[in-house]
Amino acid sequence: MAVTGISVMDAMTTQVITVTPEQSAEDCAKIMAAKRVGSVLVLKGNRPIGIITEQDLVRKLMAQGQNPATTPAKDIMDDRLVTIPRDTDISEAIALMAKHVIRHLPVAEDGKLYGMITAKDILKIEPALIDIMAEKFRLREEDDKYERLGRIRGK
Repeated sequence: MAVTGISVMDAMTTQVITVTPEQSAEDCAKIMAAKRVGSVLVLKGNRPIGIITEQDLVRKLMAQGQNPATTPAKDIMDDRLVTIPRDTDISEAIALMAKHVIRHLPVAEDGKLYGMITAKDILKIEPALIDIMAEKFRLREEDDKYERLGRIRGK
């Protein structure tokens, strides 16, 4: 992908909305609604250890019949956290999002959190990248489909 000359640091949000692993899923949902965000980062101390998205609330909590008031954030967070350094070009952020099929990337280095960059952040500053992002996500979905078909057929 072509380099844009725009760094992740230029596009990221520095006011990251965070929760602790012990906070309830209900707290997480209320915070996300109040702050009008699609995700919260889970921190242990100052170190990011996971992320909770709206999809996590639906799929891991509501669809499973869990009680939002008593389910801790650590039970529904995705702990396979993918991060990106501040000085990375946003084109690499797009590629990383497509590869992992995610829309939120914490910006961290050596365990220290600096911000969050989302697909929306990138599109706000570089709308021309929408076609590139859409194509990357479409190609990733195609790859996943063929991989699933191969497993079904035993190949």
